[in-house]
Amino acid sequence: MLRSLLKMLRLAVLLATVPVAASHAVPVVRIASMLTQPIYVASPPGDERLFVVERGGTVRILQGEQVLPTAFLDISDRVDQQGEGGLMSIAFAPDYASSRAFYLFYTTTGNPLTTRISRFRAN
Repeated sequence: MLRSLLKMLRLAVLLATVPVAASHAVPVVRIASMLTQPIYVASPPGDERLFVVERGGTVRILQGEQVLPTAFLDISDRVDQQGEGGLMSIAFAPDYASSRAFYLFYTTTGNPLTTRISRFRAN
């Protein structure tokens, strides 16, 4: 196992030192400026929209190059941002198109501060 890890590390170092031709460079484009502390992006299976997780407890939808004005979800009253806390990620069920189920990983308010994974269902 250690040998395979060392091989992967060597490969990663090798790939990191290979120069990338200008024609293969990935352009950086500003797509949204109305997001507050975006921390994670995900998309349901087969869906072109991007769901942007904001640390403060909201999930916003990026459709094309536009952030929709209404948040997809706001659980800011449940989220504690102390230290490195906050709303950290979203994961969609494989059958999201029919079940509408998704999961959030976040730190909760209260004493003691705890992490939680909660299941939600979109309308």
